[in-house]
Amino acid sequence: MTNLRAFALVWLLLCLGCGPGAHDVADGDGEPTASVGSPSLEQRLEEMIAAAEVPGLALATVAPDGTIDEVVVGVASLESGAPVTTETVFEAASLSKPVTAYGALVQVAAGRLDLDRPLAEIVDVVAFADGLEDPRLLEITPWHVLSHTSGFPNWRRDGPPELRFDPGSEFGYSGEGFVLLGRALETLSGQPLDEYLASTVLEPLGMTRSSFVWRAAYVETSAVGHDLLGVAREKGKPPNANAAASLHTTAGDYALFLREMLRPTLVPEDLVARMAASAITIDDGIGWSLGWGVETVTWERSEGSLEDSGVLWHWGDNGAFRCFTALSPVRGEAVVYLTNSENGLALAATALHDVLGPAEHPAVEWAGYPQVADPAFRAQQDLLRAGVEGGAEAVRQTDAVLRAELPEVADDEALYNSLGYSLLWRDTYDAAIAIFSLNVERHPESANVHDSLGEGYLRRAEAAQPEERADDVAQAVAAYERSLELDSGNDNARAMLERLAAL
Repeated sequence: MTNLRAFALVWLLLCLGCGPGAHDVADGDGEPTASVGSPSLEQRLEEMIAAAEVPGLALATVAPDGTIDEVVVGVASLESGAPVTTETVFEAASLSKPVTAYGALVQVAAGRLDLDRPLAEIVDVVAFADGLEDPRLLEITPWHVLSHTSGFPNWRRDGPPELRFDPGSEFGYSGEGFVLLGRALETLSGQPLDEYLASTVLEPLGMTRSSFVWRAAYVETSAVGHDLLGVAREKGKPPNANAAASLHTTAGDYALFLREMLRPTLVPEDLVARMAASAITIDDGIGWSLGWGVETVTWERSEGSLEDSGVLWHWGDNGAFRCFTALSPVRGEAVVYLTNSENGLALAATALHDVLGPAEHPAVEWAGYPQVADPAFRAQQDLLRAGVEGGAEAVRQTDAVLRAELPEVADDEALYNSLGYSLLWRDTYDAAIAIFSLNVERHPESANVHDSLGEGYLRRAEAAQPEERADDVAQAVAAYERSLELDSGNDNARAMLERLAAL
């Protein structure tokens, strides 16, 4: 912990010094950018994954002339030591969504799907929502789903996926919405979703190593996912397509899709251009459009800055597989990288800087993942190790040092909440409760942190013998009740209180 500032400074200097080298090439505007094939970039990527504790990474770029280059570093599995190659398949996680969106635009171009007509005209939306009686379900359109304004939660928990707001009124990221759109595409095409997306997007673009369902061949080519500390996680093998998250692909294959976005062949250019225009503004420099986030970036150039208000981007997070992509129609360039680690998104800012050139990307900050140059990243790793190796007391001791040295990191509600769940998933209940309790102390008016603390006590109670549960049950009830006091719309807290009543 005492080296946090030094660590951050070293990486900040490294990032700022990642300028063009002898192997750089020129982009369409004459400004040099890093060549993916250059030894200097490969070396920097190796240094990056080592600092971020990421086992393996595959990166690909699309140049203004359509050329695709790839670079791979690290291992596909820490246990086997097998290297990442250009054939290595990763989970694309939410990078699935832009591909599904493109498949929807194929239907729009054919006149079979209207972005503004309710999906209820195509699919039984009420049945999809497990019988939820809400007339607003009948208002949800493809446009609402693609711009994440449907009102659905990201994923349903216990019970129907109740709408959080009127469709079209605000932004709320939702995988559920994309699953509904996938059902509509199946109805319109008469094909299972994986077959439809394969026939309309993947196969025409030559994405031969990509699939929305598990293939037997992936047993030999798939990377193994790892948690924040490098422990292998069990590999999911989806038998059915999930429109929001089940794409398996390689960096090179996904770059073929990015090239299609820059040079459309399957969908009219004017329709693709709508994907670069924000449908809804959600933060400074951040909006959302048809299946993509849209950010405003100012590229730093020797002859002056260039504002680019239509950079498309998306991140992916399936836990042990995390990834990021960005493309600039103005510059005609794109990049995607895939990793087999929960730490994978800590590389986003540095990777974009190295490959696309100097610029601040508001999307990276908005996504909220600590970057490798950020003291919060090292704090995350130290706190997590303390919890796994030393339990609750080690968490409190490590936190005390962090609180003294970097109080702004110790006050990061989202960081501590995420760490608490990382510990909870490892069944290290005491350490998880310690993290959640610290978060409650510092954010007593946050309904979310009380909800998380309640879950910690609930999980520990369920793991204990019946005669040892009383105190944890009481603590969980108190936490959930306080969360409801702060947020009367917290349906999860209500459901968990019912679950606790049955213990």
